[in-house]
Amino acid sequence: MNSWNDAFTAREDLLEYSDNALGLFSLALRFGLDDLETIAADAITDGSDDKKCDMVYVNSEDCYAVLAQCYFSQKEKDKAPANKASDLNTGIGWLLQRDINDVPKRIKSAAVEIRDCIKSEKVKTLYSMVRP
Repeated sequence: MNSWNDAFTAREDLLEYSDNALGLFSLALRFGLDDLETIAADAITDGSDDKKCDMVYVNSEDCYAVLAQCYFSQKEKDKAPANKASDLNTGIGWLLQRDINDVPKRIKSAAVEIRDCIKSEKVKTLYSMVRP
């Protein structure tokens, strides 16, 4: 394999995750994660009321969390649209700052988990990523 793209396209197990597949792949590469099916079931928050937060992965054992805004284009592009970074900022605000009673059901459990882990110091590092 000559590139990350070759490795990514070889992962047929990620096809079902559509626009979030590359985000999962990136997460696996960056943090050495294996069981992406289980991670996807817990981490993918993407949907109609996700408040711009497509994935929230919390690893309290290693004390970090990852908040992601995913984007995938069938056409080759150098980078994601500029608004994806501001979308991620919006998502972070909903997860960490909004009154928990205002947080939509789709991301509420992720918001509760990440807030609790930060408060109890089970999460000490917060990564944010926009994946084109």
